[in-house]
This record gives sequence, structure tokens and C-alpha cells, in this order.
Amino acid sequence: MKRTAYLLAGVASALLAAAPAHAATGPSIGEVQAAIAGGATCHDVVAESLARIEVSEQPGGINAVIETNPDALAIADSLDAARAAGSPSGPLFCVPVLIKDNFTTADRMMTTAGSLTMEGFRAREDALVVERWRAAGAVIVGKANMNEWAEGVSGYSSRGGQTKNGLNPKRGPGGSSGGSAAAVAAGLVPLATGSDTGGSIQIPASYNGIVGIRSTKGLVSRDGVVPLAEFSDVPGPLAGNVRDVAIALGTMTGFDPDDPATRASRGHFLTDYTPFLDPNGLQGARIGVLDEAFGESLRSKSKKVAYGVERAIERMRGAGATVVEGLPPLRSKRSGWQDVITVIGPQFPPELDAWLAGPGRGAPVDSFDEVLRKSSRPPLRAKVKVLETLEQVGALPPPRGKKYNRATRRVVDLRRSTTRYMREHDLDALLFAASGCPAPPRGGVEDADYKCGRAVAPLPFGANPGTIAPLLSPATGLPVLSLPGEPLPGGLLTGLSLLGPAWSEPDLIRMGYGFEQAPQP
Repeated sequence: MKRTAYLLAGVASALLAAAPAHAATGPSIGEVQAAIAGGATCHDVVAESLARIEVSEQPGGINAVIETNPDALAIADSLDAARAAGSPSGPLFCVPVLIKDNFTTADRMMTTAGSLTMEGFRAREDALVVERWRAAGAVIVGKANMNEWAEGVSGYSSRGGQTKNGLNPKRGPGGSSGGSAAAVAAGLVPLATGSDTGGSIQIPASYNGIVGIRSTKGLVSRDGVVPLAEFSDVPGPLAGNVRDVAIALGTMTGFDPDDPATRASRGHFLTDYTPFLDPNGLQGARIGVLDEAFGESLRSKSKKVAYGVERAIERMRGAGATVVEGLPPLRSKRSGWQDVITVIGPQFPPELDAWLAGPGRGAPVDSFDEVLRKSSRPPLRAKVKVLETLEQVGALPPPRGKKYNRATRRVVDLRRSTTRYMREHDLDALLFAASGCPAPPRGGVEDADYKCGRAVAPLPFGANPGTIAPLLSPATGLPVLSLPGEPLPGGLLTGLSLLGPAWSEPDLIRMGYGFEQAPQP
């Protein structure tokens, strides 16, 4: 059998074990497909991915994978047989992928949302995104760790423990999709799922130096994904480059009768976003630098991140974009961030109850209250670091009543105001730092390379210095593309955000790819 460079001459595990902490992103979707075209088998490709995961999960590794798929190689063999028989290949043929642990998978793996209270639960059906990835030819090699119940950004769960940053093990991976992003950054898989309620795709993408897209709400179905808040939950892909995100997004979109929000995507969704991968995609684009939104500063708190944004602006201008600085603050006359918090905060308990009665039926717990009770008892209590947050959420009034309904009506104006702002200033997108700070060190870890504003290491567990920037897309329902930029101390990369009008994913991909292909200034 012919071997390729992708297979690393059969010594993937040894090379990965000897690799520096600041590992480069691994093989892309295109490189996987080139390996297959060059004679590698799907079995080979998946076996290498599993070998990389095995090394990464040893003591001292990044601990990004909560569970591996015992059927991955058998699935790869079935794909090899189908290919030999002449069956057509999908756009993700034999691409090893990880699924965030809050997406259901109808296989021998568990779906636990990172919680030990859910240990042992195996779903009866795939989440629709998972079903579509399987249909596109992807091989699910495992489940990715995540913040427990998608609460917080530490990258820790009671079931999976602490995930480390995929580029620097001293740093945290962000959350709640930290396992997915760290695994992609460390080269374990080319692609993983994420979900974003208040920055949970954007923050991990930024901290791990990879690409992610949080699409317009309604473009991608949430069916089968453990909910956090219906108002702003959005699934999306995390990958090492814009091309892979574009390929993945095209396999995820479309109307789903089980998710009413997807009705809005009719006439807007595409099944192939690769035609927008234009290396000159920034030519003629008009991009505004957003420094303040709804009364909160989005300016970077880190001089290094601020410099990275300046360099990105230079790079965009060099590639033909008009970048507008000095814009007035983005404001809403009717609403602000507090309305968003009022709407999102209390949604989790009743939505989890509904999910446990539907896709999650048969789980070891049947309600939010039972999760809270079990999480509060020894010895589990010591492992559930999100317990205080769960208690606070559980104490909130239910999502109904005059105050809640008023906040729900008012928050609609955030989207209108943002859309109007872009239109008034003739902008294709808004640019801002994804978080305003580099990835923080894990709790209690010394790191001389870290400083952001007044924050220095060591930091307490769960600390996340930065700005409110990752909440802009969830608050408005508008799409945002996360891009890596200028190198930062500690082997990290500046996290950039491009936010566009509703259904502007093709334009964001075009501009993002143009930025990715543009030379450094």
C-alpha cells in the first residue's frame, strides 16, 4: 500500500510525543483527501488520528478528548469498502472529527455535557449536525471535553477534568467548546463541533489560534444539542483554516422541522460555501473597527492584542480593504446588555427539563433540579466546579412575566441597531478583538508571559480577563467569523472577530479567506 507524507512514515505517535508544546495545527481536510487520493486508506487516516489522541491524553497531555469512539476503525473500514465499490464520496469523506460532548450521538459513546450526573447515558438518535456529518463521510473519532453544561470558559468538567490550551499547556483553552478547539489546534483532528451561547465558539477559537464560525441564528439546527439558552444557542464548526470551516458549514445548514428557528434560513442557506474562498476576497471590502458597543468598551486590555489588531488592519488594507477607524460607539436607544442577561440567564433549567424529556430521555437524571441535587452531594460536590453557577441559575425566577417579556421585546433592538449601524456607515463587517486578552493561564499556574491590563498570573480558577465582545453575536443573532492573527507571547495568536449582517456567511468567508491568504505587512 502506498503511503503519503500525511501518515508521517508510520511514526505519528513518536513525533507527536517529541513535539514542542506549541504544536502546529495538524492535517487539513484537503490534506486528508489528498492522502486518500494518493493511496492511503481511510483506516490509515483514522488510525493516525486515534494515535495522536492517545498520546495527547497521556499524563501531561492536553486532555481534550473525553471519550474515543470504539467503532471508529470499523467505520473507516466500511468507508474504504464503499470507496472500493465505487460509491460517491462526500465532502467530509474520511475526515476524523470530534463531537462536543453536548451533541447526541447514537452510538456506543456517551453524551454527558461534561457532567458526571449524566455518566452512562447513550442517546437514541444523532443530533442533526452529527447525522449530517456522518452522511458527508466524516468519521467520529471521539467526544470533546467541554465546560460542564456549557457554563463558563475554563475548559473544565467534572467528567473530563481540565483541558489545556492546544498551543500552550500553561494556558486555558477557553470554553465552553475548549476541548474541541484545543484538539484542532494540537492537530488531533482537522474539524470539531462547537456550540456558542455567549462566546463558546469565539473564545476557544481565539485562545487556541484557530478558525470558528458562529452563524446567523437559524442557519444550523440545534436539534439534539443539550440546550443552555434558546435565545442564543448556535452550533458551529471549529477548524484550522477558513477553507475547512467553509466545507463543514455547507454540510450543517438547512431547514429542520425540529428546530423552528431554522425556518428563517429558507432562501438564505447554502450547502456549499467553498465558491466564496476567494484569495482576493478583501478587495473592495469595507470594514469598520468597533471600539464600543452598547456602553461597553471592546478595546483590547492587552497591548500585545491591541498591536495584533493594528497589524490585522494593516494586512487588510494591504489586501485591498477599506478599514474605517474612529467610528462612533454602537448604541441602542431601547436596550442594553442587562436585557440580554435577563433573557438568557433563567432559560437553562426549563430548557434542560424539556431536553431531558425528549432527546435526553433515559438519562440518569430527569430534571435540572435533580442535576443540582446530585451535583451538591459528596463526593461529587468537590468535582462540580460549576455548582455555584448552577445554584445561581436555579434561584432565578422562571423565564416569564412582565419584566422578562419586556426584556425580550427590548433585546430585539440590539440586532436592529447593529444592522442599522453597519448600513449607515456602509460596512460589510465589523472588526474587533475576539476577547481583548490572550488566553489566560489555567487557575493557579505561573506564567511570566501573561499580562492583560492589571491581570497577571497566577489567576484564580475560572478567571477570564477580557471584554464583553464575544456576547455581541449571541445578543444580536448576527454571524461572526473568528480568525487567528498576529503571534502573541507564549506561542499564541491574536484572536480577531468579523461580524456581519444576517445571512452574510458567504461574505464573511470571502473576507476571512482573503485575510488568511494575504501576506503579513
